[in-house]
Amino acid sequence: MSEQRWLIAAAGEWPNPVIWRPLAEAALHIIAVDGGAAELALNKVAATVVIGDLDSADSDVIACHPGARVIEVCEQVNSDLVKALNWCGEAGASEVDVIGVASGRTDHILGTFAALLEAPAELAVKLHFEDCTATLLDPGAIIEARNGQQVSLFALGGDIEELNLCGFEYEVESERLSFSTRGLHNRATVDNPEISFSSNSSGRLLVMIFY
Repeated sequence: MSEQRWLIAAAGEWPNPVIWRPLAEAALHIIAVDGGAAELALNKVAATVVIGDLDSADSDVIACHPGARVIEVCEQVNSDLVKALNWCGEAGASEVDVIGVASGRTDHILGTFAALLEAPAELAVKLHFEDCTATLLDPGAIIEARNGQQVSLFALGGDIEELNLCGFEYEVESERLSFSTRGLHNRATVDNPEISFSSNSSGRLLVMIFY
């Protein structure tokens, strides 16, 4: 992992420890998003930073992270996850892994994906769920998928222009992808298949890679 790869932990459902524990052990910093501080404490992981409006992290929970910097951000324009992502970008992170954003209310789950669009553009963010990872791709990306892994693609915030998929069961060439079900249930037929699209696309391309 990059030395600037950080971990954000929220209070939702965490993936299997086989997934999250290596992320925590390798992270340069661990940022608790409000109630995520309690989940970290339960799993005996110390936070570097606790951030959010702190309505779900009381003094007893914060005391479980004696070395942590506590950042209270009371504004309600952004979600606590977006506040954490913005802080990571401002503090110098280049790559961020996120756990604890599964389950909960349906609007919160949708808001998690919206947060990817609101995060600093230069920040590479990867969401880790029990069954998959999800991240936004830049044009010309080679994804870390193995032969046989299921891959789903979605256009967020606009259209993806001149989409090309190479090394997939269903390959496409110079097609437009809108927010739809069209990108569901594709499958890699080689290791590290290639995805390219126009840098002039109005949307961002979300890729979900299933374990």
